[in-house]
Amino acid sequence: MCFKTYQAIAKNRRVNSDRLEEARLAANDPLRIMVAPTGALRSKRDHAALPMTPGDIARTAADCQAVGASDLHLHVRDANGNHSLDAGLIQECMAEVAALAPGLRIQLSTDSAGYFEVTAQLRVLQRVVPEAASLNIREMARDEAIASRLYRFAEAAEITVQHILYGPEDLRLLQDWRARGIVPDSQSSILCVTGRASPFLAGRPEELGRIASALRGWGGEWMVSCHGQHELAVAVRAIGIGGHVRVGFENNLQRPDGTLAADNAEQVAAVALAAHRAGRPLFRAPTRQDAQRRAAG
Repeated sequence: MCFKTYQAIAKNRRVNSDRLEEARLAANDPLRIMVAPTGALRSKRDHAALPMTPGDIARTAADCQAVGASDLHLHVRDANGNHSLDAGLIQECMAEVAALAPGLRIQLSTDSAGYFEVTAQLRVLQRVVPEAASLNIREMARDEAIASRLYRFAEAAEITVQHILYGPEDLRLLQDWRARGIVPDSQSSILCVTGRASPFLAGRPEELGRIASALRGWGGEWMVSCHGQHELAVAVRAIGIGGHVRVGFENNLQRPDGTLAADNAEQVAAVALAAHRAGRPLFRAPTRQDAQRRAAG
């Protein structure tokens, strides 16, 4: 065999070895399925089952938890159906979710949706102090000084931060801010968005190879979401290489065949089934019953 043939064989062995290692690590890392049922922009006109009121969101959260969701990505709407960062509305919705879906981790979206400045995003975290929050680094970059205060507040308040990234330039900015101390090292969770909302571009599973390669050595938990009907295919790929998954009507309303999904719970259930088939366990938050059993025994 020629030298190039030996090189090709060696490369294939390295690739196969990397894939086996990814599969081994994934199997030992329970999958978090986050549901994003509402988003900031869609309405009942887009899908009748899109939840917009606190009661609807809470019932959707409970349905999704029952089929495998561990987390809720929470957007709230005002009386006119518009995206809101009103602390009172958020706390009302969180209370309803906690009552119907105890143990489900609630991640507050700080999405500006084109309406809110970084100061408003900091203010809502200070007033609500959620267990977890998502931060769009492109939005944070509008005011680096306020963003630095926001990240520091979140660290002091023990808010679990997830950085939302839309492309490699966002990761480079996050790495720069981390190196400069703007983002604390403890805030290492990432959501990588595949595809885009406007102009619409469907995400595809082929993007996962680039994402996994870029995140090699990052050291934190990473999750993916997908715009469009390839959401499940993207999820399946992420499950196999150690990522976590966000699904729901915020980014996608469709099944893989292009027909409308019945509801958010259908999308969560499809990901849970894919994880089962791949041999990857689901993350399960301790419940009140677990605590009672430990106390009794």
